[in-house]
Amino acid sequence: AEAIRANLKTSDRVSCAPLDWRDMGSVDVADVVVAVDCVFWEGLFEPLVDACLQIGKENAIFLFVMVTRLDRVDKFMKLLEQKMRVVSHHCCNEFHPVFVNPVVVVARRLEQSPERTVQ
Repeated sequence: AEAIRANLKTSDRVSCAPLDWRDMGSVDVADVVVAVDCVFWEGLFEPLVDACLQIGKENAIFLFVMVTRLDRVDKFMKLLEQKMRVVSHHCCNEFHPVFVNPVVVVARRLEQSPERTVQ
């Protein structure tokens, strides 16, 4: 979070904001959408992916960083692969100071996304 705040001070092209994906209201569209440690409650998987699709521009890159807990990453990945094109999926089995066995996924919008409306 400190690094993000420091970079925000040096650029007017980058913004960062928390997002309640169950109640989004009006949000700007983004070139890159980053979701970190958001995959835990299965009932929120679909609202998370749908919110990312709603705020990501047509050519957006979506980055998900998840912690391996139970079988939740596998379940999230099944849903994600139905709604997005997974470009890269990397499991870090080495020790990490913050996350235990983090999984990093880069995804893009499917070529045909009927749920996407551009204003």
